[in-house]
Amino acid sequence: MTLEVTFATADSAMRQAVMTADEYLCGAIERIDARLGKGYAALHPDLIAAFMRTAAQDFHTALVKVAAQDMRDELCMTIDSFGGTIEKALADVGTAVETHAASLDPAAQTIAAAIDGLAARAGNVAEMLDLHSCGRPPVMPQQ
Repeated sequence: MTLEVTFATADSAMRQAVMTADEYLCGAIERIDARLGKGYAALHPDLIAAFMRTAAQDFHTALVKVAAQDMRDELCMTIDSFGGTIEKALADVGTAVETHAASLDPAAQTIAAAIDGLAARAGNVAEMLDLHSCGRPPVMPQQ
C-alpha cells in the first residue's frame, strides 16, 4: 500500500494542518457529547485535547506503518533483483581460493574458509532480516 502525500507549498501544508485540527476538534466534541451527554465536552476541554492528541497520534502511527511497509517492499524488490549475486560472488571467490589453495600457504586456506563463512552469513542475515521471503518470520542464523 502506497500513500502519496504531497504539498505544493509550505502554505498549503499549513492550511491542511488547520483543517485537520478542525476535523479533530469537531469530531472530539461530537463524540464526547454523544457518549457523555450534550455540553459535556465544553465543560471538559482537557478531554477534548486528549481526544485530539489520540486521533493525531493514531493517524501518525498509520502513516509511519505505511511508510515502513513501502520501504520494506522496495528493499525486498531491490534484493530480489540481485538474484543472489552477492552470495554467489562470495561463494565463487571462496571456491576459486580453495581451488588454488593447495599451491598457496596455509594462510590462504584460512582466508578461503573465512570467505565461505561470509557467504553463509550473508544468506543467514538476509533470512534473519526477512528480506528474501518478504513474509516469512525471521530465521535466526545457526552458529
